[in-house]
Amino acid sequence: FISANHEPESVSKTLEYAYDDWCIALMADELGEKELANEYYKRASNWMNLFQPETGFFQPRKGGVFLPFFKPNEVNHHYTEANAWQYSLAAPQHIQSLIDLHGGSWKMEQFLDTLFLGSSTLVGRDQVDISGLIGQYAHGNEPSHHMAYLYNYCGRPWKTQWMVDSILRTFYTIDAEGLCGNEDAGQMSAWYVLSSMGIYPVAPGSLTYALGRPMFDKVVIRQGEVNFEINTINNSKDNKFIQSISWNGHPYQKLFITHEMIRNGGILEIIMGNHPNESLNRYELDLRQEVDANFVPVPYFTTTQTVFEHQLQVSIEKLFFEKGNIYYSKDGKHFELYEKQGDKSILLNETTTLFAKVVRENGTESAIILNTFTKFVKDKRLVLSTNYANQYAGGGDQALVDGQKGTAEYRGTEWQGFQGENVEGVIQLNDSKEINKIEVSYLQDVRSWIFPPKSITVELSLDGITYKKLGKSIGKSVVENAENTLGSLSVEFAPTLAKYIRFSIENYGLCPDWHLSPGGKTWMFLDEIEVY
Repeated sequence: FISANHEPESVSKTLEYAYDDWCIALMADELGEKELANEYYKRASNWMNLFQPETGFFQPRKGGVFLPFFKPNEVNHHYTEANAWQYSLAAPQHIQSLIDLHGGSWKMEQFLDTLFLGSSTLVGRDQVDISGLIGQYAHGNEPSHHMAYLYNYCGRPWKTQWMVDSILRTFYTIDAEGLCGNEDAGQMSAWYVLSSMGIYPVAPGSLTYALGRPMFDKVVIRQGEVNFEINTINNSKDNKFIQSISWNGHPYQKLFITHEMIRNGGILEIIMGNHPNESLNRYELDLRQEVDANFVPVPYFTTTQTVFEHQLQVSIEKLFFEKGNIYYSKDGKHFELYEKQGDKSILLNETTTLFAKVVRENGTESAIILNTFTKFVKDKRLVLSTNYANQYAGGGDQALVDGQKGTAEYRGTEWQGFQGENVEGVIQLNDSKEINKIEVSYLQDVRSWIFPPKSITVELSLDGITYKKLGKSIGKSVVENAENTLGSLSVEFAPTLAKYIRFSIENYGLCPDWHLSPGGKTWMFLDEIEVY
């Protein structure tokens, strides 16, 4: 998997690369390259490494740890133009394994019901591409486009028929804005054309098409002298449910057709009615292959934090169905069996990098994960008066004083982001001491609306009640086309005894006239505030 601190949109990339690898494996198979095909079939299962079994979602990981503060309806930089709901089923190459991870067909049906029937509220950053909402399903963007057809694989094909009918009639109109989202490479129209014919390729590359709800009485696909026909009987607005299917005059008890059927020609007849036919749940499915038998999902660390002051307990977990054993190491070379007994786990007393893997009885191993858990002397505590954005939370409430600095990538996992307001707070030292400088680090990425602080003001106190202003420092002015930089702003003063440091970091203000979004609210990205 791609770690969240290495690249933005790490969840989407991991999932889509896994599907791409599956397509590569199919091509290699066709070419007789069996060794290459096996390699890519195994890689195609990497989506499982981001599945968080406690939530049932694909979540971002930083090394061996799932990031905290997860909200499935939050739009953030871990997903591409989407949130966790809209990427929650993005493993169409392994539908059966995805259903198994959710706890079976009934649990998957419940998950789909919540997806489509739940609230459409989004939190986090604004993303215009997320449109055409039914619950958290976003028909205006492509990652969701196969979801309505997944009821077929839960034994509830009439829900697929009802939902497809609703999407076809709701989100495609003859108005000026007749499409509810971006026509990326023709996909919005392709979904309509295929779905209105009554078929849809849930996992392109498989050469099968799931059956849905045909809108036309007759469709003919012509290939030279060969015709493939879909004839729909008793078709009407109310008759949206399939009653029975025949192929060339014979009963056809499958919820899919193959590309070979289209290529060779024939007549598919579908009889419709106004009530669901529950006997369709016994029809055959075109379930994709399950994950490669030799693929071993990686384990993950569970802990309250990755930075600690005295001691830290770390546990290691694996996906519930995996029967292999967990092994761990502190040097990446010598591994020992991890055996958790009760609430006991690995106890760390110093900065440690832990490595972990899963090993099966036959010797097959997962990839190795690692995570560094940092011991940091917490000689201070921060109380913020300003709320940071959840999608740019850094390490949480103490991120600005935890000793972990952000990199030049604002979508990394260390920065805390604040939009449109000054950042104010109080740093409380463990003990009173003489200090003569306060410095705050920031990121400037003007094209991404991230501006440097306009100023910082510092006040000191011994009792936390009476404060004395020690100084104010003005930040650098920003010019058009300014380079993306890491910077710092500090206030220096004569050595002063203090236990409490009150600060106010001034937001730049609205975007200037030369900016892409003049008058828009600017962001301020901070990490770390240091006391000297």
